[in-house]
Amino acid sequence: MSMQWPAAYCRNKNNSCQGGMAQLGRFTTHGLWPSNSTWPKLETCDTIDSRAQNFDLKMISPTLISKLNISWPNLKGPPNLGFWQYEWKRHGICSYNSFNQTQYFQLAYDIWSRIKLVDILQKGGITPRVNDTFDPIKFVNAITAHSDARDR
Repeated sequence: MSMQWPAAYCRNKNNSCQGGMAQLGRFTTHGLWPSNSTWPKLETCDTIDSRAQNFDLKMISPTLISKLNISWPNLKGPPNLGFWQYEWKRHGICSYNSFNQTQYFQLAYDIWSRIKLVDILQKGGITPRVNDTFDPIKFVNAITAHSDARDR
């Protein structure tokens, strides 16, 4: 699971964010990237199952779409759908033998909603704010000390 702090993402000169995206006061999903012991980060997988190749919005319920609009926004601006499609084609199809498209996006939402990253960081003495910067080592230490091992 890759999460991002919108203010930091939008501060990067290579990223142009839309509207008030930089002001979001929560971590958002950047992507769910399957991995295993052989391939630590699978991407752009070739799959023989043609069903995996195409992003099909009908596979995602309206309820889940509403949740993903909050947890997984396209910081560069609408539509979120285009970002989800890109992430599915780049990473999601790598997990197709375990998760179909519906399950992949539901899992991404479930992980995002379970991991209370702001709470974890605050327990480690870090209070994320829109305009602050922090030492990455402090983030790692806070996450290691205050999160469930399965979430690291």
